[in-house]
Amino acid sequence: MPAEMPTNHDPREWHNARSNLLDAFAEAEAAIIALLKRSGAKPNGEMLGQKIELLRAAKPSPQYSKTQRANVGPLLDKLEQMLEIRNDIVHGKLQIAEIAGQYSAIFVNTRDAGELAPRVRMIGLSAMSRLRHETARLARDLTKAPTPASSPPPPSPAAAVGPSAYSPPAIPAPPSLAPPRPRESPASPDAGWDRAADPWRQSG
Repeated sequence: MPAEMPTNHDPREWHNARSNLLDAFAEAEAAIIALLKRSGAKPNGEMLGQKIELLRAAKPSPQYSKTQRANVGPLLDKLEQMLEIRNDIVHGKLQIAEIAGQYSAIFVNTRDAGELAPRVRMIGLSAMSRLRHETARLARDLTKAPTPASSPPPPSPAAAVGPSAYSPPAIPAPPSLAPPRPRESPASPDAGWDRAADPWRQSG
């Protein structure tokens, strides 16, 4: 694996890159713990690789649906592929080596420190940054894995029985608002009397 020339080989730049990468792995582990609790499992201080296996073996439940489980599986596979690099960086002392004018971070896992020819992990600064971004993306995807849709609330007992048998009393219709009929004027005393035919009519 070719090493890479950083713009600045100040050890602080490498330590910052390492710290940011470990923070990204911590975010991914926190997302896995949250999913384990949602599935009903109870993590108890297992290593990150063991947590991945616990979540992969978790059965679907009302809080951890089959769809969510299927979406999480490929993310766990990708994260698991990075564990070997992560373990060497976590359990190894950071050293900066210059090879042919180029600088790289060198890690020797404490697991292999007593070996006659220990395995060495060498990674460039930009490669460490790309690994951090990939791990942070996986952490976000694990956090945003779709959750089961919430169920509607159960109907109330009154709604289950049906409409109530009580009927409100009928409200009488309002009286008619038609305008009153005009009153007839009283008949005149002379109405219907023919003065010419009146025998008692005196000539004037």
